[in-house]
Amino acid sequence: MCTGLVQGTGSITRLDNIGGQTRLTVEQQFALPDIVLGESIAVNGACLTVE
Repeated sequence: MCTGLVQGTGSITRLDNIGGQTRLTVEQQFALPDIVLGESIAVNGACLTVE
């Protein structure tokens, strides 16, 4: 579950449909020095898992 405040924005640069799932590639326009695989980020209010 995502908690906290919006700290930056980014742009979706790629969409891939893989086996019924959609993978987004996001180009961040801010620093993410501490992001860890498996963590969640909010995209337009939806929590997505970092892979």
